[in-house]
Amino acid sequence: MLQFGLIGYNAGMYQSKRFRPNTNVIVVAPNGERIDMRKVTKIGRMAVKESKGSRSSKYGARKVEYGGLTYHSRLEGKFAQELDIRKLAGEIKSWSRQIKIPLKVHGTPICSYYVDFLVRHNDGSDEFIEVKGFVTEVARLKMKMFEAILPIEYPNARYTVVKS
Repeated sequence: MLQFGLIGYNAGMYQSKRFRPNTNVIVVAPNGERIDMRKVTKIGRMAVKESKGSRSSKYGARKVEYGGLTYHSRLEGKFAQELDIRKLAGEIKSWSRQIKIPLKVHGTPICSYYVDFLVRHNDGSDEFIEVKGFVTEVARLKMKMFEAILPIEYPNARYTVVKS
């Protein structure tokens, strides 16, 4: 997922192709700067929110708090953490979360679709990213409607679905 190089890592600490803070990993940013992930403190840690008496979601997702914001699932929180690392390394310009997209048919509003992340790349392009662990029929329909309006409403953007 990340496009900067890996210098070294401690076996067992680096389990996937995503970099995590506070691990023995050194990454090289596109500008040649070395970033030691053990010294990265801006990114912070995720905290799983589990309050007594609260119901879990219908599909078993647990809310996660990261950077002072609450995310709908652990997967979404980890992806936000990865975006922070990519921004710190200079790979992306910026990112935002929970983007409301009104879905209309022939000018008539049908519903709204909330895309998990909007990433602004350094080359000026935009990427809408949806992070899904489980896709319902309603979500699948909204995703198809969004894909249909994407080239018209957002001609310089692309749409990516990240599945667990």
